[in-house]
Amino acid sequence: MRTVTVYVTVALVSWGCGSTVKPVDGGVPLNDKVAAGQQAVKTRGCAQCHAGANEVLSGNRGASNLTPDATGLSEWTEADISNALRSGVSREGETLCERMPRYTDMPDAEASAIAAFLKSLAPVKNTVEPDAMCKPSDNNRIAHGAFLVKQLGCGNCHSADLGGQTKPLPDTQVYASNLTPDMATGLGSWTPEQIIGAVRDGIDDEGEMLCDRMPRFELTDDGAKGLAAFLKSLPPIAREIPESTCGNDSNNAAQVAAGKQLATDLNCTRCHGADLSGNAMGLRNKPIYPSNLTPDKGTGLGEWTDEQIITAIRTGVDDEAEMLCSTMPRFTSLTDDNVKAIVAFLKSVPAVSKEIPASTCEAVDDGGMVTPPFDAGMTEDAGTVDAGVFDAGVFDAGVVDGGTVTPPLDGGFSMCTGDNVVISQIYGAGGNTGAVFSADYVELHNRSMQAVDVSGWALQYASSGGSGWSNNVGQLSVMVIQPGAYVLVAVGGHGANGGPLPMGAVTLSRSIDIASSSGKIALTRDATPLTGTCPQNTAIVDFVGYGSANCSMGSAPAPQLSTKLAAVRMGSGANTACVQTQVNGNDFEAQLPQPHMGAPNICLCP
Repeated sequence: MRTVTVYVTVALVSWGCGSTVKPVDGGVPLNDKVAAGQQAVKTRGCAQCHAGANEVLSGNRGASNLTPDATGLSEWTEADISNALRSGVSREGETLCERMPRYTDMPDAEASAIAAFLKSLAPVKNTVEPDAMCKPSDNNRIAHGAFLVKQLGCGNCHSADLGGQTKPLPDTQVYASNLTPDMATGLGSWTPEQIIGAVRDGIDDEGEMLCDRMPRFELTDDGAKGLAAFLKSLPPIAREIPESTCGNDSNNAAQVAAGKQLATDLNCTRCHGADLSGNAMGLRNKPIYPSNLTPDKGTGLGEWTDEQIITAIRTGVDDEAEMLCSTMPRFTSLTDDNVKAIVAFLKSVPAVSKEIPASTCEAVDDGGMVTPPFDAGMTEDAGTVDAGVFDAGVFDAGVVDGGTVTPPLDGGFSMCTGDNVVISQIYGAGGNTGAVFSADYVELHNRSMQAVDVSGWALQYASSGGSGWSNNVGQLSVMVIQPGAYVLVAVGGHGANGGPLPMGAVTLSRSIDIASSSGKIALTRDATPLTGTCPQNTAIVDFVGYGSANCSMGSAPAPQLSTKLAAVRMGSGANTACVQTQVNGNDFEAQLPQPHMGAPNICLCP
């Protein structure tokens, strides 16, 4: 769940100072431009808040460091600084505190000169703790929303007055809707949460999917709230807009593409095969055979109706009203548009004639959803584990006293030993409109064959570009993670939307609200707060930067997340969720959030 409190971590100018400065000629030499920026900063009174020792603009009393150090504005561009000065929007898209004036009429040349001067300062290392009492005012949220509406080009489709278009968009039967708060023809009856759901996820006030021509914007929580507040502040315009025809039928390419993406997110091919024609070999050395999902009339879904496929996806009931095995997850949170898109995709794939044996569901625990199954085919030869099956967390073969495996597995791999606890999933949109779950979570996984005592360990969070860890540290209670086991940690408070986390989730000593799209999560051996935008500390056990994070393990962060996507550690077969290349971008993919609440999974390590 995203935090709604925004701190003055990036405030640029002091409050109470509104003097004007003569515009600077944009063509003046750089030295003159820097001097003009220095004069503007002096006239605006920036030092009253941001001056530290010796009157250097290195931050003070919650006002941030304006020098080009990593703890200051080193990553900020001229455009970032200009946006903060004029619109009160930070580089991370947050609404700045009301103490930060908005100089909406500041000329381009003056903003450019201030940026040049700040960039010319000597870097000073000084991490400024945020002012916990500082919150953005309603007026400043509206100003933030107005800035975003202009930046996102909403008026290009919805008209300059945002009252909508009575003519369709080119080559479509799509009509851009009335965004003003008119009760009859606009968004007057929409809640701010419904507006946010439409902007972020393309879901309207009735839970239906908007046309594909409506972009889905990855906005920060501040930006989304500001945009909703701005639209609610507009004067109502009574303009009836014709109903759109999106063309979302089973032959629509966009719908098929959306269904393919959802099938990818749900890992359908992991069990049903790359071509979705089923698995006649069985899963986990048991008589569970994922069925043929292609539209073959003899062996697949060719005779199934759309409604029967949707029922199977959501409830696990097949076309003969029989219950499918519990190895088939029940995707109860998918919207109507989502399941229709999946059906459209399944109807579009090539039909493959493959007879799949009937499954024997009694061979597995059919009390609920289980973890993704392991591939079949492992044998005892050369010291491999008996059929790749975990029985109550203990291998049938290859285990000796002390919890280690005797000869290494084929290919130079053996079971992981030692301290091998990693972050295996991250979900940060809990409780938001369109969320799968009502709370944020981080999943931990003990990859090894040895129990690990994590008592006193902590999870720590910082924003994608931030260095403020101290207010986002939550400690684990007394706990030992058994070999191969997963621990689901509810890191944030519960919101109004989405289903509850599975039973068994543990909580932290302190709630942490993590961002849904981009951020940084660290697992540490103690609760001492980390420091810096990219901390280097021997207490760090695992570190994941995701989305646009400016720091990550390795050369690339994990993918950007959303209300429907979590960062999930990759792997397949007997190494499900086991990939660890020390590069977040290689180790994680964006998938539908599905916490592992079933059998343990000990990984293979070099």
